[in-house]
Parts: sequence; C-alpha cells; structure tokens
Amino acid sequence: MKPRNDYRYKFNLPIKYKLSDVQQTVTKEGIAQDLSDSGICFYADTLLKEGQALQINIPSIFNWPKDSTVRWCSPQPNGFYKVGISFSA
Repeated sequence: MKPRNDYRYKFNLPIKYKLSDVQQTVTKEGIAQDLSDSGICFYADTLLKEGQALQINIPSIFNWPKDSTVRWCSPQPNGFYKVGISFSA
C-alpha cells in the first residue's frame, strides 16, 4: 500500500452508500471516520470486497454522490467493518 499524500480530516458523520450489481442496487448506511480529497474511511455493517464500486453520499459535505472504489475492508471486534475507499477521478 502506498503512503497517503492527502490530509485526513477526522469526524463522525452518517453516510449513505450504494452498492450495485447486475440484479439490484442497494442503499446502506455507515459512519464516516475520516475524509480526505482522495477518499474516506467509514464503518459499515456489510463486508465489502476490494475493488467493489460504490457511490458515497454525505449531503452535508458533497453536492452529489461520489463514485468510489473499495481499497480495503477490515472486520472489527464489534461486528462491523472498517472500510477504506478512494474517490474516482
């Protein structure tokens, strides 16, 4: 994994993210932990796959959903998953 170049802003805000596949689109909720110009780290209740495409929406920060890609997903002791994503260019 290459080192981060962007400053991470720490905060705790609810987010919504959309998962799509051939058969359906599902909207889920999570809690953001930090945000940078290139990505976001958040907690989810669903295991996400590295490389999976998402749309992230934080209405209080973004004017529209951002296309994103899951970079990593790590199970946590509380049953949730910590997820790192990068925003698409």
